Amino acid sequence: MQIIDNILSLNKKRGTKFLLDKFVWKITEYLKNRYRRQLYAAKSSFSGKAVDVQNLNFDIFKDFIAKFDNEKSDILFNVCDRVLEHRFDILGHYDINCGHYYENSYEVNKHCTKPQNFKSHREYIKKHINEQNQKHSILISRNLPESYKLIDWERDFASGYRWNENTWHRKIRYGAIEGVDIKVPWEIGRLQFLPWMAFASHVSGDLKYIKAADNIAIDFIMSNPPYFGTQWMTAMDAAIRAVNICAYLAIKKQNGSTVSEKDIIISSTLEDHYNFIRKNLEWSGGMRGNHYFAGICGLIILSSFLGASDKKIRTLRFALNMLSEEILYQFDNDGGNFEASLPYHFFVSEMLFTSLSAIENIGDNRLNWLNMLINSDDSFTIDDNRIIFADEVMNRIQAIKNFSAATSLDDGRYPKIGDDDSGFFLRTNPPFIAREGDIISKDLRNLDEMVYRENSAFRFDDFGLYVINRNKFNLYFRCGSLGQNGKGGHAHNDQLSFCLFVHGREIFTDPGTFNYTAYPELRNLFRSTASHNVLQDVNMEQNPLPEGLGGDLFWLDDLTKSQMLKFDDDEIEAEHYGYGQPVKRALKIKDDAIEAIDSYELKEIKFINFHLFPGLKAEAINENLIKIEIEECSIWLKSDDGKFQIIEYDYATEYGKKVKADKIVLTSYETNINWQISINENN
Repeated sequence: MQIIDNILSLNKKRGTKFLLDKFVWKITEYLKNRYRRQLYAAKSSFSGKAVDVQNLNFDIFKDFIAKFDNEKSDILFNVCDRVLEHRFDILGHYDINCGHYYENSYEVNKHCTKPQNFKSHREYIKKHINEQNQKHSILISRNLPESYKLIDWERDFASGYRWNENTWHRKIRYGAIEGVDIKVPWEIGRLQFLPWMAFASHVSGDLKYIKAADNIAIDFIMSNPPYFGTQWMTAMDAAIRAVNICAYLAIKKQNGSTVSEKDIIISSTLEDHYNFIRKNLEWSGGMRGNHYFAGICGLIILSSFLGASDKKIRTLRFALNMLSEEILYQFDNDGGNFEASLPYHFFVSEMLFTSLSAIENIGDNRLNWLNMLINSDDSFTIDDNRIIFADEVMNRIQAIKNFSAATSLDDGRYPKIGDDDSGFFLRTNPPFIAREGDIISKDLRNLDEMVYRENSAFRFDDFGLYVINRNKFNLYFRCGSLGQNGKGGHAHNDQLSFCLFVHGREIFTDPGTFNYTAYPELRNLFRSTASHNVLQDVNMEQNPLPEGLGGDLFWLDDLTKSQMLKFDDDEIEAEHYGYGQPVKRALKIKDDAIEAIDSYELKEIKFINFHLFPGLKAEAINENLIKIEIEECSIWLKSDDGKFQIIEYDYATEYGKKVKADKIVLTSYETNINWQISINENN
């Protein structure tokens, strides 16, 4: 029934023509997929195409490599030393051994298959790889020492559940078994640690990191024939993996590594990735998002990196045109990403600026070839050996930079507004997703021309985010769109919520995202009204949370219809209609205080929630006054229109991990509830 409700909702929002176009596209995709499945039932899905490593365009990663920060080498080696032993940090699960051979800490249950031991790599291939691909996998396996212990690329190491690598990629199913999360094998299969291993060898002078990384890459290629298993389920994951492999090879080249047989095999898989992404782009005439954007960026980088050919240059032309289109489609006029999630804004922005950096160094040969193909229908030109996008696109790119600067602190942290799956595209160093919950995107923040001003206000009406900065604090206020053209798939019930940083420390926070499909109830809990710093009607959600499993959990119908009534440097006034009648929040902003009135014409009990960042402790001075102490100052929360209580809540430090933190709840029967936050500096 949920899928029918979703279709009816979409028809109401977008119209019958939209649904018919989507239906035709679905049928076309079904027929193409059916043909490929029949084709690869009779022949190997490996292309077997050899790649001349010397013709790879390593220069497109010059700027990326230059960003590497030696000062973070302690973190780099902490990660890479454990990768040597196949121990990974995966979505909140730390130091997990990902081999076939090892027992892990998960509880064995009816959904769990035990790890297996194999006498040889050949035995593994015979038992696990489909017959059409066994010959090619065996050839690849000869480049692995028999002492090498294979990684299990199909297992959710949190639950123990394992998918089948022989399943056709479009037949993979997930979300039906509680506690099982397909994002775990996806995450390890992105191979985002490969560039870090190359940097570790560069810094230490020890080739053990590169040797281990080569073996892991060969293991992946051998164990995951194209089009089969979880690792080929989405073009987005294939694109992220391919880009990281390209960067890895470029770092090795810069470090002076000579070309080996393993380099040839690793380079050859890029052809398979290129073909897979090109044929499986996650486009939709209805609602497409970060998955499609990742695929386009993957094609830009692959067609710029692999040896130049007419086919690759034509793909590059197509991808550049699609990038222009998606910049305008997926980023609003104010520069914010249309999915109404700040973490996803930075995720997709990483994809964009990584691709723009790559084409800055694409080389004269490819540019000249490309220039012979383009015409007035293209969305870009080539001038002075540079790819130049149309003015509208360039203006949107500048807006993205400005939005990114205004919504993050100097060190790159930003509030976790909307969904956050801890995803990233390509990083020179292991991401600073610290265990206390910091989120860092400093590489993006350091782009040229970004502007950040103290004592200023920024309004982003399209995204629905408003920022006020003072010398002592940074205030983020949420009011507006649920994103995705009304689908709301990555939005939360956070209308009129706020996050507050004081002296650079996050005080009042958004609890983040713990999981997507593994635990539907927890998915909805972290999206719920009660999980945000808002006035809560105890009997209602701002917007009804979806029931169901899998994709059903990525909807949110907009009943709130939020409006920003007044916004300037000193005042915010906004309202929503999610409870059937107006809920209004008015804030007066001073240099060391925020004075608020929450209005809702309901004389029954209601809550106002204040979620503290983990590690902070709230002290109840009395039922009307709360004190929060940090090194620089004391923060006071006061209200005479209700009573405060302090309870615990779950905060997601990253996707897959939650910790306990303090939540302050103001209980009141008043229709106009006054409360105040004040900052008193310590002497």
